[in-house]
Amino acid sequence: MQQGRSTKQGQKTGVQAETRFWGSGEHRIVILFAGLVVLYLIAAVWMALRLPPNAAPNELLNYEYITVMRQTGALPNRGAVDIYRRYNEWHQPPLYYLVAAAVGLPVPAPEIDPDSPGNTLYPSDPDAALVEGVPPPLAVQANPFLTATHAGNRNPTVHMTLASDPLIFTSRLGAALLGVVAMIALFLAGRSVYGGAIALLIASLMAFQPAFIHLSGAINNDMPLTAIAAIVLAVAVPYALHDKSPRSHFWLGLVCALGPLTKANGVFLLVVLPFIILLKWHRKTFWAAFTSGLWALLGLVPLWGAWLVRNALLTSDTLGVSGSLPVTEVLLTNPLDFRLLLPEATRIWQSFWLDWSAGDIGYAPGWFYWVWVGLLAVGLLGWLRRRVELRRPWPVSAVFLLSAGTIAYLYLAVKTGTIIGAGYIVPEGRWLLPLLPALAWFVGAGFAHWWSAARRQPAVLTASALPPFSTFLLLAFFLPSLYPQAKWLDGVGDVPVSAEFNPITYDNTLKLLAVAADPFVIGEQSEVRLYWEALADPAVDYIVSTQLLIPARDGWIKLDEQNTYHGLGLSPSSRWQAGDVVADRVTIQPEGDLNGPTWVLLLVNVLDENSSVAASQEIPVVLEGVVRSAAAIRVPDEARLEEPVIYGDVIQLIGLETDDTTVTLYWQALTDVASNYIAFVHLVDANGTIIAQSDTEPNDGLSPTMYWSADDIIRDTHQFSDALVQDNTPQGRTLHIGFYNPTDGTRLQVTQGNLQLEDALFTVALQ
Repeated sequence: MQQGRSTKQGQKTGVQAETRFWGSGEHRIVILFAGLVVLYLIAAVWMALRLPPNAAPNELLNYEYITVMRQTGALPNRGAVDIYRRYNEWHQPPLYYLVAAAVGLPVPAPEIDPDSPGNTLYPSDPDAALVEGVPPPLAVQANPFLTATHAGNRNPTVHMTLASDPLIFTSRLGAALLGVVAMIALFLAGRSVYGGAIALLIASLMAFQPAFIHLSGAINNDMPLTAIAAIVLAVAVPYALHDKSPRSHFWLGLVCALGPLTKANGVFLLVVLPFIILLKWHRKTFWAAFTSGLWALLGLVPLWGAWLVRNALLTSDTLGVSGSLPVTEVLLTNPLDFRLLLPEATRIWQSFWLDWSAGDIGYAPGWFYWVWVGLLAVGLLGWLRRRVELRRPWPVSAVFLLSAGTIAYLYLAVKTGTIIGAGYIVPEGRWLLPLLPALAWFVGAGFAHWWSAARRQPAVLTASALPPFSTFLLLAFFLPSLYPQAKWLDGVGDVPVSAEFNPITYDNTLKLLAVAADPFVIGEQSEVRLYWEALADPAVDYIVSTQLLIPARDGWIKLDEQNTYHGLGLSPSSRWQAGDVVADRVTIQPEGDLNGPTWVLLLVNVLDENSSVAASQEIPVVLEGVVRSAAAIRVPDEARLEEPVIYGDVIQLIGLETDDTTVTLYWQALTDVASNYIAFVHLVDANGTIIAQSDTEPNDGLSPTMYWSADDIIRDTHQFSDALVQDNTPQGRTLHIGFYNPTDGTRLQVTQGNLQLEDALFTVALQ
C-alpha cells in the first residue's frame, strides 16, 4: 500500500517537473515555436554559406546595391538607372538593402580602385555622360561554363569565397533576420485566431517552403517582400477581427508602407488598407471609417511619400516601379489572355516551389513537386469540412485572400504581357512568393479541419515537423548534388588504384592519377570521378575537357563533351598548391543512336584558356568502356525469325533482314558473354563457293561480345559489294551465319528448336 502511494507520488512529482520545464498548453507551443525559429536560422545560415555567390536571381546586382551604399555612405544614385543598364536594381526601394547592409557593417566593404575614376561609363556606350557618385561595377570573373554541363556547375562566378568576399555572405543574413520577424508575426496572428498548434504549423509551412529557404540565404528582395507581406497581414488580423480605434490605424498604415519600401511591386500590400477602412465603415459609420483612413494615411505617407519625392526629384519614375512592374501594361491586360500561361503552368509551379539557382536550372526531381501538390491539396480541401470550433470571422480570410489574389494577378498580368510581346517567358516563380504567407495560412488551418478537437493538436504538431525535416534533407543531399565541389584528399594513398590506368601529366603541373565512372547509358547522366595531383602551384584556372567518343573509320563519333573548371567552377585550380590531391567529378550524358552495347573511349584534355596543354600521351584516353541504349533495340516484325537460332547457349539470332548489298542481323545475349567472338556472314553460291564474306566483331567492331549482358539486343549490319553480288548467278545463293573464336577458329555450336545445325552455322536461302 505504501509502495503504491510512493509510486503515485513519484508519478505526480514527475508530472510536476515536466510541467515546470515545459509549461502547459500554449506555453509548450511557444517553446516549440522558439525551436522552430532556431531551426530556420540554422537552415538559412547553412544555405547562405553553401550557396555559391550569385547563384540566386539577380544576386550580383542586389549585392552591388549594398556595396555602393557601403562605399558611398548613401543610397545609390537613382538617376544612374536611366543611363547605366548595368545597375538595373537601383530603382528598387531601400528598406531591405539597409537591413542587409547593417548586418554586414562589421565586414569592410570592397575598396574602390584608386586608379579608376569615381564614376564609370556603361561599356557598350563609351559616349554616355558621366554620372557623379557612381563607383565602377564590381569586378567579378564570370564562369563561362555556367549552363554548359548537365548537372551541377551552377556557380556563376569564380573566385568569390567567404575569405575573398565576406560581405556577400554576411549581407545574405539580412533576409534571414526579416524571416524571423515574419515567423513571429505570423505565429502570433495565427495563435490569436486558431490557437498555438495551428499557428505553429502555419509558421512552419511558410518558413520552410523551399523557395523561402533558398532566398533566406541569398541577397534577393523577393523573400524580404514575402516576410513584409507576412508582417503586414499579421498586423491586419486584429483590425479584421476587432473594432479598433481610429488612431490605431496609424500603425497599420505605417506597417503597410514597408511593402513598397521593400520592393517596387510591394505596392500590392496597400490593398489591405482600403479593405480595413471599408470594414470599419461596415461596422460603424462613414465618419469612423473616414477618420481611420486619415490616421492610416498619416502612417503611410511619411515613409512612402519620402521615397516618392526622392524618385520624382531624381528620375521620371515617381512610383519607382517601371523597372519591374509595367503599370500601364498590367492595367490594360485582358484577364481572358491569362489562358496563354497554361502551357507554362508546370514550370511556373516548379519555379515557385523549388528552383535553387539563378533561374530555371536548379529544379528538384519531378516527384518532389507532386508530393507538395498532394500536401497542399489536403490542406485546402480541409476547408470543405465543417468544424464549428475552427470557424472564424470572414474578414480575416478576406484579408489573406485579397493580398494573395493581388500578387497573383500582378504576376499573371506581367507574364501574359511578356508572352504577347516576346512569345516566351522565364517562369520566375519567386515573383509569386509574397502570396506564400496567405497560402501557408489557408493550408495550415485547412489541415486542422480534418481532425477532431481531441486529436487535432498531436496531428498538427506532427505536421509542423515535416517542413523543417524535408528542408534539412534537401540541404544535406539536394544542395550538395546541385553545387558539387571538388574534395581534397589526405594524399595519394587515398586514391583508388587501377592497374589498367597509366597516369597522365598535363603541362608538367597537373597529374591525373586515376579515373572511375558510372555505367554509360544513352540519355542518362553518369558521374565520372577524376583524381588529380598538383605537381606545382597552378598559375591559371585550367579547363577540364571530358569527351565520350566512339572510334570510327573516318574519325570519332562524339556522344558528349563537357568543359568546366575544376569543381565545376567551385574549386578552380589556381587555388591549388603543389602536393594537393583532389577528387573531382564531371557528369556525362551521352546522346545518339546505337546498334547495341558500344565500345567507347573517355578522353580528358586540359586546356589553358582555349588551347590544349601538353599531355604525357598524345591522345589522353583515360578509360575504355561500353555505352548502352536506355531502351532495347526494336526488332521489326517482318525481320523476326519464327524460331530463334542459338549459338553456344550464350547468343541467339532473333531477326534478319536482307537487301541487294546489306545483311542486318539482330542478336540477343542469353547471358553475360565472357569472350570476344567474330560474327561471320558468308555469301555462298550453289556450288558451295564463298563469293563474298564479312567476318568482324558485331556492329563493325563497335559492339564486341565481351560487352554483352543478358537480354542485350544488337543490330549487326554486314555490307557486301555490288560487284561481288552481280558478278555471280543469283540462283541457289545462300547465307551462312555463325560465330567463331578468333584465337583458334573454333565455331560456336548452333541449334534451332531441338535440332543441332550442321557445320555450326545457320543457313538462309536467298531468292
